[in-house]
Amino acid sequence: MVSAIIVANTTHSVSKSQVPRVVEALKLSRVLNCVALVPEHEQAWQQAFSPYQTKLIKVADPATTRAISAGIAACDQKDLHGVIIVPLDAAATTQGVVAAALHQFWTSHQPVVVAQMTDGSRITIISNRLFEEIHRAGEAAMLSEILLTHSSDTRSVRFDQA
Repeated sequence: MVSAIIVANTTHSVSKSQVPRVVEALKLSRVLNCVALVPEHEQAWQQAFSPYQTKLIKVADPATTRAISAGIAACDQKDLHGVIIVPLDAAATTQGVVAAALHQFWTSHQPVVVAQMTDGSRITIISNRLFEEIHRAGEAAMLSEILLTHSSDTRSVRFDQA
């Protein structure tokens, strides 16, 4: 199973309006367990996610490794093979992109799959093989730093059309 960590890294209302589209793309791709990392100072996220049975984790900075670690810990751990990290501002995230990225994850057996869209947005799937490293990372560490150390073990996929 792959669970989703939705990163709400902005307080702009445009991101809140993306919630239904992103959650629906994940659910249609059979990613049924979703956790959302939301800024701790922003209260409106509760309302945005409430219809979708998504666990909310309030964090100081949703983009840090510490926040991702909290998201992983909040996921149902039974048969958890990885997490798909989806920033709400990844406008090109559709069911087709999510499904194609998941296909690459299952068939490539790489610990990291990065789906890059032509608009610059991306989603990342991380195998459970890296969870311990993420949990051990420093408080201010960024996920990109860990992913850089695994660049030779990363499957990158470019999508021209979402």
